Amino acid sequence: MGLVDPDGDLQRPAVPAQRGGQPATGAAVHDDLGGVRLPGLAGGGQAARAVGHRQGHPRAATAGLGIEHVGEGADHLLFLLMLLVPAPLVAAGGRWRAGGASARRSIVRVVHVVSAFAVGHSLTLALAAAGVIHVPSRPVETLIAFSIAVSARHALRPLVARGEVLIASGFGLVHGLAFASLIGELGLDRGSLVTTLLGFNLGIELTRLLVVALMMPSLLVLARTAVYPAFRVAVAVIGLLFSVSWMLERAGLTSSDPFEGFQTSLVGHPLLVAASIAVLAAVARGVAPQRVPAGAG
Repeated sequence: MGLVDPDGDLQRPAVPAQRGGQPATGAAVHDDLGGVRLPGLAGGGQAARAVGHRQGHPRAATAGLGIEHVGEGADHLLFLLMLLVPAPLVAAGGRWRAGGASARRSIVRVVHVVSAFAVGHSLTLALAAAGVIHVPSRPVETLIAFSIAVSARHALRPLVARGEVLIASGFGLVHGLAFASLIGELGLDRGSLVTTLLGFNLGIELTRLLVVALMMPSLLVLARTAVYPAFRVAVAVIGLLFSVSWMLERAGLTSSDPFEGFQTSLVGHPLLVAASIAVLAAVARGVAPQRVPAGAG
Protein backbone atom coordinates (compact mmCIF):
# COMPACT_ATOMS: atom_id res chain seq x y z
CA MET A 1 0.00 0.00 0.00
CA GLY A 2 1.15 3.61 -0.57
CA LEU A 3 2.56 5.73 2.25
CA VAL A 4 2.35 9.49 2.70
CA ASP A 5 5.40 11.41 3.93
CA PRO A 6 5.14 14.40 6.29
CA ASP A 7 4.65 16.74 3.30
CA GLY A 8 1.75 14.70 2.03
CA ASP A 9 3.63 13.31 -0.97
CA LEU A 10 2.87 9.84 -2.20
CA GLN A 11 5.58 7.21 -1.65
CA ARG A 12 5.48 3.55 -2.57
CA PRO A 13 7.81 0.63 -1.99
CA ALA A 14 10.23 -0.15 -4.81
CA VAL A 15 9.42 -3.02 -7.14
CA PRO A 16 11.80 -5.29 -9.05
CA ALA A 17 12.84 -4.20 -12.53
CA GLN A 18 11.41 -6.09 -15.46
CA ARG A 19 12.54 -6.84 -18.99
CA GLY A 20 16.21 -5.90 -19.06
CA GLY A 21 16.16 -3.73 -15.96
CA GLN A 22 13.36 -1.39 -16.99
CA PRO A 23 10.52 -0.92 -14.51
CA ALA A 24 6.99 -1.82 -15.53
CA THR A 25 4.96 1.08 -16.82
CA GLY A 26 2.30 0.97 -14.14
CA ALA A 27 4.62 0.43 -11.19
CA ALA A 28 5.94 3.11 -8.84
CA VAL A 29 9.66 2.85 -8.12
CA HIS A 30 12.26 5.00 -6.39
CA ASP A 31 14.60 6.75 -8.81
CA ASP A 32 18.31 7.50 -8.41
CA LEU A 33 17.56 10.90 -6.90
CA GLY A 34 15.52 9.51 -4.05
CA GLY A 35 12.26 10.57 -5.62
CA VAL A 36 9.33 8.44 -6.68
CA ARG A 37 8.24 7.65 -10.22
CA LEU A 38 4.53 7.00 -10.13
CA PRO A 39 2.42 4.61 -12.23
CA GLY A 40 2.41 5.46 -15.91
CA LEU A 41 4.44 8.66 -15.55
CA ALA A 42 8.20 8.63 -15.75
CA GLY A 43 10.38 6.25 -17.72
CA GLY A 44 13.34 4.30 -16.43
CA GLY A 45 16.02 6.59 -17.88
CA GLN A 46 14.79 9.94 -16.60
CA ALA A 47 16.57 9.90 -13.27
CA ALA A 48 19.88 9.24 -14.99
CA ARG A 49 19.21 12.11 -17.41
CA ALA A 50 18.37 14.38 -14.48
CA VAL A 51 21.64 13.45 -12.75
CA GLY A 52 23.46 14.15 -16.01
CA HIS A 53 21.84 17.57 -16.17
CA ARG A 54 23.05 18.30 -12.65
CA GLN A 55 26.57 17.26 -13.60
CA GLY A 56 26.73 19.85 -16.37
CA HIS A 57 25.31 18.23 -19.47
CA PRO A 58 23.94 20.72 -22.04
CA ARG A 59 20.65 22.34 -21.14
CA ALA A 60 19.27 21.24 -24.48
CA ALA A 61 19.12 17.76 -22.94
CA THR A 62 16.05 18.89 -20.99
CA ALA A 63 14.09 18.72 -24.25
CA GLY A 64 15.01 15.04 -24.28
CA LEU A 65 13.72 14.77 -20.72
CA GLY A 66 10.38 16.19 -21.84
CA ILE A 67 10.21 13.80 -24.79
CA GLU A 68 10.99 10.81 -22.61
CA HIS A 69 8.65 11.88 -19.81
CA VAL A 70 5.63 12.00 -22.12
CA GLY A 71 6.75 9.23 -24.48
CA GLU A 72 7.08 6.74 -21.63
CA GLY A 73 4.08 8.02 -19.68
CA ALA A 74 1.10 5.80 -20.41
CA ASP A 75 -1.33 8.15 -18.67
CA HIS A 76 -0.23 11.30 -20.50
CA LEU A 77 -0.43 9.51 -23.86
CA LEU A 78 -3.80 7.94 -23.08
CA PHE A 79 -5.25 11.28 -22.03
CA LEU A 80 -4.21 12.76 -25.38
CA LEU A 81 -5.60 9.79 -27.31
CA MET A 82 -8.97 10.07 -25.54
CA LEU A 83 -9.18 13.69 -26.72
CA LEU A 84 -8.19 12.83 -30.30
CA VAL A 85 -10.76 10.06 -30.78
CA PRO A 86 -13.85 12.34 -31.00
CA ALA A 87 -12.04 15.01 -33.05
CA PRO A 88 -13.34 13.75 -36.45
CA LEU A 89 -16.94 13.67 -35.18
CA VAL A 90 -19.68 16.19 -34.49
CA ALA A 91 -21.62 16.35 -31.21
CA ALA A 92 -25.36 16.66 -31.75
CA GLY A 93 -28.25 15.69 -29.53
CA GLY A 94 -25.98 14.22 -26.87
CA ARG A 95 -24.38 11.80 -29.34
CA TRP A 96 -21.40 11.69 -31.66
CA ARG A 97 -22.27 11.85 -35.34
CA ALA A 98 -19.97 10.81 -38.15
CA GLY A 99 -21.30 13.28 -40.72
CA GLY A 100 -20.61 16.99 -40.86
CA ALA A 101 -16.97 17.19 -39.74
CA SER A 102 -14.60 17.82 -42.63
CA ALA A 103 -10.92 16.91 -42.37
CA ARG A 104 -10.05 20.60 -42.12
CA ARG A 105 -12.54 21.15 -39.30
CA SER A 106 -11.22 18.08 -37.46
CA ILE A 107 -7.65 19.35 -37.74
CA VAL A 108 -8.69 22.75 -36.41
CA ARG A 109 -10.33 21.06 -33.42
CA VAL A 110 -7.13 19.11 -32.75
CA VAL A 111 -5.11 22.33 -32.88
CA HIS A 112 -7.49 23.85 -30.32
CA VAL A 113 -7.13 20.81 -28.06
CA VAL A 114 -3.34 20.75 -28.29
CA SER A 115 -3.12 24.50 -27.70
CA ALA A 116 -5.49 24.39 -24.71
CA PHE A 117 -3.49 21.61 -23.08
CA ALA A 118 -0.21 23.43 -23.76
CA VAL A 119 -1.48 26.61 -22.08
CA GLY A 120 -2.83 24.71 -19.08
CA HIS A 121 0.20 22.55 -18.35
CA SER A 122 2.69 25.36 -19.10
CA LEU A 123 1.08 27.61 -16.49
CA THR A 124 1.19 25.16 -13.59
CA LEU A 125 4.55 23.72 -14.71
CA ALA A 126 6.13 27.16 -14.44
CA LEU A 127 4.43 28.02 -11.14
CA ALA A 128 5.25 24.69 -9.51
CA ALA A 129 8.83 24.59 -10.81
CA ALA A 130 9.38 28.11 -9.46
CA GLY A 131 8.07 27.05 -6.06
CA VAL A 132 5.05 29.33 -6.18
CA ILE A 133 2.65 26.43 -5.68
CA HIS A 134 3.09 22.97 -4.23
CA VAL A 135 0.54 20.18 -4.32
CA PRO A 136 1.24 16.74 -2.78
CA SER A 137 1.83 13.93 -5.23
CA ARG A 138 -1.10 11.73 -4.22
CA PRO A 139 -3.94 14.07 -5.28
CA VAL A 140 -2.05 15.16 -8.42
CA GLU A 141 -1.49 11.63 -9.69
CA THR A 142 -5.01 10.56 -8.75
CA LEU A 143 -6.47 13.56 -10.61
CA ILE A 144 -4.41 12.70 -13.68
CA ALA A 145 -5.98 9.25 -13.71
CA PHE A 146 -9.38 10.91 -13.20
CA SER A 147 -8.71 13.18 -16.19
CA ILE A 148 -8.41 10.08 -18.38
CA ALA A 149 -11.72 8.78 -17.05
CA VAL A 150 -13.43 12.10 -17.87
CA SER A 151 -11.94 12.26 -21.38
CA ALA A 152 -12.88 8.61 -21.98
CA ARG A 153 -16.45 9.31 -20.88
CA HIS A 154 -16.49 12.26 -23.27
CA ALA A 155 -15.29 9.98 -26.07
CA LEU A 156 -18.25 7.69 -25.40
CA ARG A 157 -20.88 10.45 -25.24
CA PRO A 158 -20.15 14.19 -25.47
CA LEU A 159 -20.32 15.76 -22.03
CA VAL A 160 -20.62 19.29 -23.39
CA ALA A 161 -20.10 21.08 -26.69
CA ARG A 162 -16.38 21.48 -27.42
CA GLY A 163 -15.82 19.48 -24.27
CA GLU A 164 -12.43 18.18 -25.39
CA VAL A 165 -11.03 21.73 -25.38
CA LEU A 166 -12.39 22.38 -21.88
CA ILE A 167 -11.07 19.04 -20.65
CA ALA A 168 -7.66 19.66 -22.20
CA SER A 169 -7.28 23.12 -20.66
CA GLY A 170 -8.70 22.25 -17.24
CA PHE A 171 -6.84 19.01 -16.68
CA GLY A 172 -3.79 20.43 -18.42
CA LEU A 173 -3.31 22.38 -15.21
CA VAL A 174 -3.09 19.10 -13.29
CA HIS A 175 -0.73 17.45 -15.77
CA GLY A 176 1.57 20.47 -15.48
CA LEU A 177 1.98 19.79 -11.75
CA ALA A 178 3.13 16.27 -12.56
CA PHE A 179 5.58 17.56 -15.18
CA ALA A 180 7.02 19.95 -12.58
CA SER A 181 7.93 17.07 -10.24
CA LEU A 182 10.77 16.05 -12.54
CA ILE A 183 12.02 19.62 -12.97
CA GLY A 184 12.07 19.97 -9.20
CA GLU A 185 14.56 17.11 -8.93
CA LEU A 186 17.17 19.08 -10.89
CA GLY A 187 17.75 21.66 -8.15
CA LEU A 188 18.14 24.57 -10.56
CA ASP A 189 18.88 28.19 -9.78
CA ARG A 190 16.57 30.89 -11.14
CA GLY A 191 18.70 31.52 -14.23
CA SER A 192 18.80 27.85 -15.20
CA LEU A 193 15.11 27.39 -14.48
CA VAL A 194 13.92 29.50 -17.42
CA THR A 195 15.96 27.70 -20.06
CA THR A 196 15.18 24.32 -18.52
CA LEU A 197 11.44 25.01 -18.56
CA LEU A 198 11.63 26.07 -22.19
CA GLY A 199 13.57 22.96 -23.18
CA PHE A 200 11.36 20.62 -21.17
CA ASN A 201 8.19 22.19 -22.57
CA LEU A 202 9.60 21.92 -26.09
CA GLY A 203 10.16 18.20 -25.58
CA ILE A 204 6.62 17.75 -24.30
CA GLU A 205 5.10 19.58 -27.25
CA LEU A 206 7.23 17.77 -29.84
CA THR A 207 6.15 14.41 -28.44
CA ARG A 208 2.49 15.34 -28.44
CA LEU A 209 2.70 16.68 -31.99
CA LEU A 210 4.34 13.43 -33.07
CA VAL A 211 1.49 11.44 -31.50
CA VAL A 212 -1.04 13.63 -33.31
CA ALA A 213 0.81 13.21 -36.61
CA LEU A 214 0.91 9.43 -36.21
CA MET A 215 -2.69 8.98 -35.10
CA MET A 216 -4.88 11.62 -36.75
CA PRO A 217 -4.61 10.46 -40.40
CA SER A 218 -5.81 6.98 -39.40
CA LEU A 219 -8.57 8.38 -37.18
CA LEU A 220 -9.80 10.65 -39.98
CA VAL A 221 -10.02 7.67 -42.35
CA LEU A 222 -11.65 5.41 -39.76
CA ALA A 223 -14.23 8.06 -38.88
CA ARG A 224 -15.59 7.79 -42.41
CA THR A 225 -16.29 4.08 -42.12
CA ALA A 226 -18.86 1.98 -40.29
CA VAL A 227 -16.06 0.60 -38.08
CA TYR A 228 -15.42 3.82 -36.17
CA PRO A 229 -18.28 3.65 -33.63
CA ALA A 230 -17.06 0.26 -32.40
CA PHE A 231 -13.44 1.43 -32.45
CA ARG A 232 -14.30 4.60 -30.51
CA VAL A 233 -16.23 2.70 -27.85
CA ALA A 234 -13.50 0.07 -27.48
CA VAL A 235 -10.76 2.69 -27.04
CA ALA A 236 -12.88 4.67 -24.57
CA VAL A 237 -13.67 1.56 -22.50
CA ILE A 238 -9.98 0.65 -22.36
CA GLY A 239 -9.25 4.20 -21.22
CA LEU A 240 -11.88 3.93 -18.49
CA LEU A 241 -10.50 0.61 -17.24
CA PHE A 242 -6.93 1.89 -17.13
CA SER A 243 -7.94 5.13 -15.43
CA VAL A 244 -9.99 3.44 -12.73
CA SER A 245 -7.14 1.02 -12.04
CA TRP A 246 -4.67 3.91 -11.76
CA MET A 247 -7.01 5.91 -9.52
CA LEU A 248 -7.40 3.01 -7.10
CA GLU A 249 -3.67 2.35 -6.98
CA ARG A 250 -2.64 5.98 -6.64
CA ALA A 251 -5.21 6.59 -3.92
CA GLY A 252 -3.64 3.72 -2.00
CA LEU A 253 -6.73 1.51 -2.25
CA THR A 254 -4.97 -1.24 -4.21
CA SER A 255 -1.34 -2.37 -4.23
CA SER A 256 -1.00 -3.29 -7.92
CA ASP A 257 -2.35 -2.61 -11.38
CA PRO A 258 -3.86 -5.66 -13.12
CA PHE A 259 -3.34 -4.04 -16.54
CA GLU A 260 0.33 -3.24 -15.97
CA GLY A 261 1.67 -5.74 -18.47
CA PHE A 262 -0.66 -4.59 -21.22
CA GLN A 263 0.21 -0.94 -20.58
CA THR A 264 3.92 -1.71 -20.69
CA SER A 265 3.53 -3.47 -24.02
CA LEU A 266 1.56 -0.62 -25.57
CA VAL A 267 3.93 2.11 -24.43
CA GLY A 268 6.93 0.04 -25.42
CA HIS A 269 5.74 -0.36 -29.01
CA PRO A 270 4.18 2.95 -30.09
CA LEU A 271 4.99 2.55 -33.78
CA LEU A 272 3.40 -0.91 -33.81
CA VAL A 273 0.25 0.53 -32.22
CA ALA A 274 0.11 3.36 -34.77
CA ALA A 275 0.77 0.95 -37.65
CA SER A 276 -1.97 -1.41 -36.45
CA ILE A 277 -4.52 1.41 -36.39
CA ALA A 278 -3.38 2.52 -39.84
CA VAL A 279 -3.89 -1.00 -41.19
CA LEU A 280 -7.33 -1.15 -39.58
CA ALA A 281 -8.22 2.18 -41.21
CA ALA A 282 -7.07 0.97 -44.64
CA VAL A 283 -9.00 -2.29 -44.36
CA ALA A 284 -12.13 -0.57 -43.03
CA ARG A 285 -12.04 1.94 -45.85
CA GLY A 286 -12.04 -0.87 -48.39
CA VAL A 287 -14.60 -3.09 -46.66
CA ALA A 288 -17.00 -0.55 -45.12
CA PRO A 289 -16.32 2.90 -46.59
CA GLN A 290 -19.80 4.28 -46.08
CA ARG A 291 -20.43 6.89 -43.44
CA VAL A 292 -22.24 5.99 -40.28
CA PRO A 293 -25.86 7.19 -40.52
CA ALA A 294 -26.57 10.52 -38.84
CA GLY A 295 -27.58 10.12 -35.22
CA ALA A 296 -25.57 6.96 -34.60
CA GLY A 297 -23.05 6.95 -31.81
